[in-house]
Amino acid sequence: MKRVRLEGPQKVDIKAIADVELNGDFGTHERLFKTPWGFVKILLYEEYYFRIESDLTVTVIYEEKQDKTEIEIISSGGKVGIGAMSYGAEKAALTGLTKTLIKEGFTLVEGEYTGIAKDERKKAKEAKKEAKNESK
Repeated sequence: MKRVRLEGPQKVDIKAIADVELNGDFGTHERLFKTPWGFVKILLYEEYYFRIESDLTVTVIYEEKQDKTEIEIISSGGKVGIGAMSYGAEKAALTGLTKTLIKEGFTLVEGEYTGIAKDERKKAKEAKKEAKNESK
């Protein structure tokens, strides 16, 4: 099981973003709960992968409050064999959705997301290239 939690001040159409990032191939279920402080939306996605011969689920818990929005994304399943190997399927299911939410202005609060290091390296490389061009 892999999990990330993000926070941000803004509201987003989480279903539209998740549908695009999860390629719309997953079977989906959606549930909305009204609360005294806002609402909670739970999205559940499930897909069978032939590559790993197993189902993979992604659960998105979107909590909209007065002053902030919290999003928790949990990927589970997708394991095969005695050693319960997932071949990175759980992590891969989180990466695109997490990256998009970070671009939308959300901050990673908890969990691992390897794309951050890659994004930071890319930004540093672009800044170095830009500084080199300006010095010419």
